[in-house]
Amino acid sequence: MPVKEKPRTPPSSGFDDHALGVITAAYGMRGVDALLPIILDGTHASMLDIRSETSRKALLEDERGTWFLKQVPWYADDDGALARRHALLADLSAHTAILPRPLSTQDRSGWVRVDGAAFEVTEYRTGRRFTGSTAQVRAAGAALATLHDALIGTDREPAEDYRTLVVDHVRLAHQVTGELGPARLLSTVDTAVAEVLAALPDAAWSRLPRTFTHGDYNPWNLVFGADDAVVAVVDHDNCDVGTRLRDLVEGWLTHAAVAYRGDSTSFATPLRCDPDERRSAAFLSGYLETTRNPLTADERACLPAVVRAVHLELVALAALRGEVGDESAADVARWQAAPPVPPLEVRDAG
Repeated sequence: MPVKEKPRTPPSSGFDDHALGVITAAYGMRGVDALLPIILDGTHASMLDIRSETSRKALLEDERGTWFLKQVPWYADDDGALARRHALLADLSAHTAILPRPLSTQDRSGWVRVDGAAFEVTEYRTGRRFTGSTAQVRAAGAALATLHDALIGTDREPAEDYRTLVVDHVRLAHQVTGELGPARLLSTVDTAVAEVLAALPDAAWSRLPRTFTHGDYNPWNLVFGADDAVVAVVDHDNCDVGTRLRDLVEGWLTHAAVAYRGDSTSFATPLRCDPDERRSAAFLSGYLETTRNPLTADERACLPAVVRAVHLELVALAALRGEVGDESAADVARWQAAPPVPPLEVRDAG
């Protein structure tokens, strides 16, 4: 998705009668008898306004079942991006059951606008949030392999080049933080980005097989069943086609390496991203033992540079959100100088 600065005015919370009426009419929903600003997490309930700050979300119940209503975030809500994403997800959903079914609008566009904002409705899957168990980490790797296998070798053209996306995130971090921003941290990032781009020339990048890419594959976008298997992969605002290495590395780092602040998506300070051996084995064995398409020689050759690129994108995101600053510069420089390598021959000990 295009990299855009977050609006200074956050989306209003909740849905008024006008918005709800337009949305339910567009989707042909009848007998809507509940609008719930919560999601169930096993035996717990989480307030959506607290769990998410990017857009309005709620659950709707009608005579057909329970649905997840979501305002599309500012960075993914232009009509071209919406149409492209819906076509891609429709193609993908024909091949896998872990994608919640989108509800079609009456005009089959897949989304509806209210006062300029775009809204989508998808099937709601009950389940549990990520708790950090080894079984869940392994299941996350397996689910990602299932998604990638569904469209491997697609001839669809990517909407954007991941290398450009990383550069754009770093540029936006400079722009948003300004003169008072973390100069040492972003200088370290700038140097590393130049090295990564040199290590991923067009000739090598063009040989990587294309497939579906989620674009934000992390523990918070997965729903788990009672047996710790993944029952749904959600939040497809950043999905595209391209190299699966981006998802594979992001999934590995966010499940096995990134330190978060408690039970949240906020990064710990200073930013730490040192892989845990057991979780690394679980995620990567889950992926590698599930995929029907082993990594190619070209993918393996590009993997170390993509590891660095994904780490730099995470650092830029943390700086954009004001969660890390110059206190993390030394750790980022250390990490980039000797980045960890995913153990691709690993087997999970269970």
